[in-house]
Formats: sequence, structure tokens, C-alpha cells
Amino acid sequence: TEADINTLLNNLQQDYTLNHSSFTNIGSYPIPPYRFYYDINWSWNVSNHLVTAYRTLSCSSGFGNDSKEEILRQTDGFVEILDERLGNSPYNNVFAIKRVDQKKSDWRFELYILKPMNNMNNQNITLTGSYGPVYREDIEAMAPTPPEDNMVITELLKLLEVID
Repeated sequence: TEADINTLLNNLQQDYTLNHSSFTNIGSYPIPPYRFYYDINWSWNVSNHLVTAYRTLSCSSGFGNDSKEEILRQTDGFVEILDERLGNSPYNNVFAIKRVDQKKSDWRFELYILKPMNNMNNQNITLTGSYGPVYREDIEAMAPTPPEDNMVITELLKLLEVID
């Protein structure tokens, strides 16, 4: 739920305000065919509203069964994030990528969960960010920098845990 995600990602979204959320559930997850996805948007006004920073979290399930190698070949301009938690228990089937050129105005992290169970398709969690307006250097100096890889992985892995 929106409240669950806001609570789980509190460390990543400090100073940001929830703007919008949308949840879609079609079919009977996890039995194919199904589609479950959500989008959540936050914003942060910096320095007396001169800059507005944005963050968007998107999660999608049921979007194919490509292997890690196939996904990496299809994501030009991205690099795999090397994190000791990924690819090891309990995240054996999880890996992450980020845009090679992570700029304040346009950054992106993607976490992939490959076929969690035999009859399921891959899942994906994407975290993006930007700010506006982007045409002035003094504004860019005030905009928040993209979060560190380790922090993003820590926070996104929380979304894979069972909520009591």
C-alpha cells in the first residue's frame, strides 16, 4: 500500500512529500496471466521553492522471463551495481543496474527479481529522480544529488520483504 511504501522507504524519501500514487492489479497474482504494478511520486521544494526535486518509484511484475544476461544486453547506457547482497542468499535471483551517467537532472536505478517462482515472470523496481527547472547552473547547485548505490539497494530490498 501507499502507507507501507512510505514507511519502508522513509530513509530514502526524507524531506520529500508524497504527491501521487497509483496501484493496478489485474489477474490473479502469482498465477499467469497477471499484471501488478504501482507508481508513486514524491517532490521536494528546495530553497524557497526555486527548485523542485522529484522522485518516482515504479514496480512491475509479470513482464517477461529474460535472463540477467539478456536484460543487461538490452539496457544500453546502464552498468550493473556490484553489491555483495545481490546474487547471494536470500537475494540469489536479484540484481541491480544504474544509468552510467547519473546526473542530478536525470538519474535511474533498476532492481530486477528474476522469476521468483517457477510459474512466475520477472519483476522490476525502478527509482528515478530529477529536478526542475534545469536550465540554470545556480539552480543545479541547489538540487539534491542522486542517492548512493548502497542506500538505494538497502531501501529497495525492503520492498522484497514480507510485511507483517
